Amino acid sequence: LIYHYHKAFELAKSNIRKSVEELKSAKELAEEMNRLKTNFLSNMSHEIRTPINGILGLSQVIEIETESDEIRNYSQLQQQSGHRLLNTITSILDLSRIEAQQNQLKLKIIDVNLLIQECLLPLDGLARKKNLGFSFIPSPEKLQCLSDENMLYQVVNNIVGNAIKFTEK
Repeated sequence: LIYHYHKAFELAKSNIRKSVEELKSAKELAEEMNRLKTNFLSNMSHEIRTPINGILGLSQVIEIETESDEIRNYSQLQQQSGHRLLNTITSILDLSRIEAQQNQLKLKIIDVNLLIQECLLPLDGLARKKNLGFSFIPSPEKLQCLSDENMLYQVVNNIVGNAIKFTEK
């Protein structure tokens, strides 16, 4: 009986070792895949940003050079959309870096009223385009928080941008 228990114990121990080795290999593979994903997103981000910046630059030239208010408005809408697309790409890349633990949050004390005002400024045109009432009344108190400024900006931008996008009236 002891012999059989000993054999069962040795077999269980061997299976556990094998499982631990398989888990280590799977973890290493997952980490490598995550690193490859981050590199891919980083490269794609660069490849997408370059032509978008070219389009935005040309749009700015058109806005400056044109005499037509209608063309100027179209150019401004194009620039707003381009900046939103660049922000989306940045958000995806930042999230990927955080997932890969390559990017640490840069915490600092932030003036919340100021951040929200800066965030809402480019969204105002989008709201006006849909004939939506859009205003921000800053708190009379000084509101501060400890946060990563870029991440908080992106959160507010996404929430308000989606609210505008999905609001009809």
